[in-house]
Amino acid sequence: MALKGKHTIAEIEGVRCTVVETGVNDERANFLKGILEFNGYTVKVEKEKAKDGTLLETSVIGLTDLLFNPTVVVYQHKLFLKDGKEVTPAYWNQWPGDWDIPYWQVRREPDAELCQIFQHCCYCPLLLPGHLYPCKSYISVPYQGD
Repeated sequence: MALKGKHTIAEIEGVRCTVVETGVNDERANFLKGILEFNGYTVKVEKEKAKDGTLLETSVIGLTDLLFNPTVVVYQHKLFLKDGKEVTPAYWNQWPGDWDIPYWQVRREPDAELCQIFQHCCYCPLLLPGHLYPCKSYISVPYQGD
């Protein structure tokens, strides 16, 4: 789950908490728990429940600090790793690649297979083969071939 600005409060393990992320697997939950506990936060993790009350495979992660907002804290560089480096948005979201690049310089490359199917990708920043120009619209036009 990506960083979002919404601030949600829920009861986790009987304690009111700020929800950091929902619908995460155990690996992601342990990753975030490690970062947050290292930075001095009390983390609560609980399995999510379906509407019928059965436990799901995903979890919800929360902090007892009700003023915590993950988006604000990450972009204000207030979280640190054990080696002293700051937690960047790319590291928080576990995007592959170099995590030391500032967030405004990170380019998410479009899917090459999708770019071959469509002549214009949704907001494609690159001029790729088969494209007349980088598309700035959110409308995808099927590629008709040569």
